[in-house]
Amino acid sequence: MEYKVIQFKQFLQENKLKVADLPEPIQEKIDIFYRLHALLETIQEPDFQELLEQVEQLDIEIQEDIEEEYEEHLTNNEYPSIVKRPENTPKKTIKGKSDAMIVEELVKMRRTTNIRRSKLINMGIKTKLKGDTRIGNHLLKRTSFFYYRYNIIPLKEE
Repeated sequence: MEYKVIQFKQFLQENKLKVADLPEPIQEKIDIFYRLHALLETIQEPDFQELLEQVEQLDIEIQEDIEEEYEEHLTNNEYPSIVKRPENTPKKTIKGKSDAMIVEELVKMRRTTNIRRSKLINMGIKTKLKGDTRIGNHLLKRTSFFYYRYNIIPLKEE
């Protein structure tokens, strides 16, 4: 069966990036992608179409994560050769703010749905985010099985 070009793979080749140079969470997603991609050879309709859609969505998600990781090197949506960010170079963070304060600001801005884990980390969240995570008076509820995206849900005060 024929599949379209793997976008993140093409992106890596064009920018002379290696999977081993990517952050570990992206490497894990790529591993999951290839496992699911291999299943496409063995699965029959009607499950094939559903799995194909999931694989294509994961491909897009991985490319978005890679682009976000290296966004400071991209200009005008062109993909020049990307220089690997040195390990000790800090990301932009909101200094001096607690995780609860950052979540409160997101709530005040009404940015409470479909927030990427990488965006939260870039904003300065220090709490380890995996599944559902409580921060202050809010719950960061993971909304997807394959992706690290969260909705912020206020917790009722008891």
